[in-house]
Amino acid sequence: MKTIDNLLKQGDFSKEELVYLLSTKGEQRKQLRQHAAKLKIETVGNKVFYRGLIEYSNKCKKDCYYCGVRASNAGPERYDISDAEVFEAAEFAYKNNFASLVIQSGERSSKTFIDKISFLLKEIKKLSDNKLGITLSCGDTH
Repeated sequence: MKTIDNLLKQGDFSKEELVYLLSTKGEQRKQLRQHAAKLKIETVGNKVFYRGLIEYSNKCKKDCYYCGVRASNAGPERYDISDAEVFEAAEFAYKNNFASLVIQSGERSSKTFIDKISFLLKEIKKLSDNKLGITLSCGDTH
């Protein structure tokens, strides 16, 4: 096996090399972390990007057993938050220089739901001068 210095210089790693690097301890672990911090600063700079999360809805058509919002779980009260609440959160994110938002919900595929999400996306883009990135997390789509 190559030394940790030589491994870190090469950039691309085999599975075995990754396992080795991730199992280091002591000084080698410290060296790995320092190298990772240096690469992070070179790649994205010395800053943190804020991302807002809007829990739009907990209604879901799927019944994934591991999930708390699965269709057959009668426990949670189901909701869709209002457009005003979505826009308030988006405006807060924009005014406070968040890089992006995630809109999260359970999985639904009705035309009404799709039209609502499309409307919200367009309005958020307008109110943020097209500057907020938006990620949708609205269930599995496989």
